[in-house]
Amino acid sequence: MYNNDLIQHYLLAVSAKDPVVIFLSHYHVIEHFFESVFYDYLNQEIKKIITNPGFSYNREKDINKLISMVKDSLSAINGDSTFKESEALKICLTTYIDLDELVADITQVDPKLLDYYTSKQVSFSRDTTINFNNSNQQKIYEQLANRIYKTRNAIVHSKERIKEKAYKDKYTPFVDDSVLFREIPLIQLISEKIIFKTSEEFKI
Repeated sequence: MYNNDLIQHYLLAVSAKDPVVIFLSHYHVIEHFFESVFYDYLNQEIKKIITNPGFSYNREKDINKLISMVKDSLSAINGDSTFKESEALKICLTTYIDLDELVADITQVDPKLLDYYTSKQVSFSRDTTINFNNSNQQKIYEQLANRIYKTRNAIVHSKERIKEKAYKDKYTPFVDDSVLFREIPLIQLISEKIIFKTSEEFKI
């Protein structure tokens, strides 16, 4: 049994021809779990701190450290605290995506894609390469989340950048379509894995 909300986004993605619709529909599959995985993660991190033998609720510096950790994990939007989407994306990938499986699947789709993601930045959003050979898996998850999140932001946010910037990290329709299409296999494989990993056995 698959989550119906995820299936609707996935069906839109695989039936669309516009790369923007395809990319964002797959992103919505991943985004569905941002809040739950983030607060589960934050809950566990708080438990680790307060159950540590060295922690004391009577010691001000320990309480301040806990407050700082929570504060750093959250963003303030219109006066309300919410989770950092970029961090939630990384946690979601860490929770649901096995890197070895992902690498194998990318290679199966197109052997050249792995080298492309490793050596080529997304031209309309810089600093987005992924070193799949890094011995530090958390670094790979971070780079993976960075590439997806920056690509998403470049599509969604089209405001003009400050003049001092040498480039504009925003997507230009038609001009950047061929580049965006190269990102589709990566995010599609991730959305499919999340759909599978969050499914439940159908019982008669």
